[in-house]
Amino acid sequence: SGKKRDDLQAAITAIKELKQELPLQFINFRD
Repeated sequence: SGKKRDDLQAAITAIKELKQELPLQFINFRD
């Protein structure tokens, strides 16, 4: 079950990074 928790934590981290990157890409795309 420890592995599963690590996978979940990694997924959450990846999603947080995506949320930070997407708005920047959207602003750049509009320009």
